[in-house]
Parts: sequence; C-alpha cells; structure tokens
Amino acid sequence: MNNVKTVKKHLKVILFDSQKILTEEKIFQHNKDLIDVTIMYTTNKLDCEEPYDYLLYLVEDCTYFHDENLAYFKKELQGKKKIIIVTKTKVREEFVSLLALPVYGMISYEFLLQNENNVIELLRNERLLVDPAIQKKLAFEIDRKKQSKTPLKSFVLNREKVAHILKVNEQNVLQLLLDGKSTKQIATELHFSPSTISTIICKLLKNLGVNDRTEAVVYAIRNEWAVGER
Repeated sequence: MNNVKTVKKHLKVILFDSQKILTEEKIFQHNKDLIDVTIMYTTNKLDCEEPYDYLLYLVEDCTYFHDENLAYFKKELQGKKKIIIVTKTKVREEFVSLLALPVYGMISYEFLLQNENNVIELLRNERLLVDPAIQKKLAFEIDRKKQSKTPLKSFVLNREKVAHILKVNEQNVLQLLLDGKSTKQIATELHFSPSTISTIICKLLKNLGVNDRTEAVVYAIRNEWAVGER
C-alpha cells in the first residue's frame, strides 16, 4: 500500500473580506503558477459555492470575535473546510484560544505578505498555520493541558540533551524560538542578519524533521528538551 502523501501542485484559495478591509489584491502575485486567489467582499453569509482548497477569513483584528460574532462564526464553520483566520492587525496572544475552533490556523495579513512562499508550502502540505506572535502562547497551552493548570513563565532548553543533534547556533535559535521571538528579534539578539537566522532556522527544522518553527517548539517540548519554569 502506498502511504506517500500527495502534495497538491495548485491551490484554489478564497479570501473572504466581509469588512472590506483590502483595497487591492496584493497577495500571491508572484506565485500564480501555484495558487489562484478569489476575493469575496460580500457582507452576506459565508456562502461560497465554487470549490476551494482553503478559505482565508479576513478580519480587522481578533476582537471581531466577540460573543455574537463568535457564535455566528462557529455556526458558519459547520460544513466548511480548511478555514484560516487572517487578521489585518497583529495577532495577540490572548486570542490563541480561537485555535480551538475547527480552523487550520491564525496569522496576520502582514505575516502572510512577508512569508508567501512558506505559507504556500505549508498549505500544500496541509500543515497548521500559526502566527509567530502566538507560537509561544500555544506551546504554553499545550504544556499546561498536558502537565498542570499552573501557568508557565518560560521554557529553558536543556542543551546537554541536544548537544549531539544541534550546533550551538541552532541551540541558541531554538531557545529564542521557545521564548517566542521573531526572526528579526533573534537576529538582533544574536547579532546576525535576518537572512542568516532564516538559514539557521531552515537547518534546525531539517535536523528536527519538522516543517515550521511552531512544530519545532512543540517537538522540543514533547521530547523534554525544554523545561518549563513556573
């Protein structure tokens, strides 16, 4: 039996913009050979008859999901597939609980624009999309539910456990990923260029056999490479 997962070569994506946030189509302009994007500006129900692989649900920010809208959104999710929440403003940690909904992730529009190639690759491989701003919070929530109700303050990498697997630079980067740092913040702290940090992250992901930084953080926690400090 062939267990090899098929990767879709071409994606059909619907961008649902009920609040009419976008003034022009900017996303995926350089990747039209890999992805088709249709923008829906309708303020009516989330009712898309044409087939799609993913539906990007664009909102101004996560405060959109107050009680009334959240109930409506949950109702609209019924029967829908592969919806990703996209926020015009930065994703904030207090809204990580939205990932408990049957969605495929939550990212900011800025992150989408700056990481188009990575986003497309994750979509093609049907991976969860999580904005770097909430990766640390998500890791904390995973650990909290697994271990204790007492909140964690931080994760500390046990370097002895990874010394035979990761180089020093990769260890340093993994620790900062555990701290919830962005590529730019890591570059500043380690005094490297962002492109160098991106290269180190790519090598780190390859060594761990994971697809993105969120999976790297979760992998480190689940394999007890990182100790949670309370």
